[in-house]
Amino acid sequence: MKKGPQGPFLFSSLVEMIGPMAYACDGNATNPLPVAFFDTEPATLIADRGDSVSPIFIQPGASGARYQGRNQSFWEHHGEARISWGYGAPEMSGKVVP
Repeated sequence: MKKGPQGPFLFSSLVEMIGPMAYACDGNATNPLPVAFFDTEPATLIADRGDSVSPIFIQPGASGARYQGRNQSFWEHHGEARISWGYGAPEMSGKVVP
């Protein structure tokens, strides 16, 4: 999904949303990953990285919230996120930027 002129969260008012919030990946707060969580079935988050925006869907898990997209994953547990973006990309760690 490509970004529109209004950014990735243009249609956020159609369903209840938490966010957007930004995650600093690997401690780099200058290039955060914006994420918004949506109250859908299944639960969804939308993340914005580079020139693309991706819907990522919640997956069953034992602990934390784990989301999986086509080539992206996002797993949040106790305030720490593990993020991968792109096929074969290395996993990054992230925390919400205050």
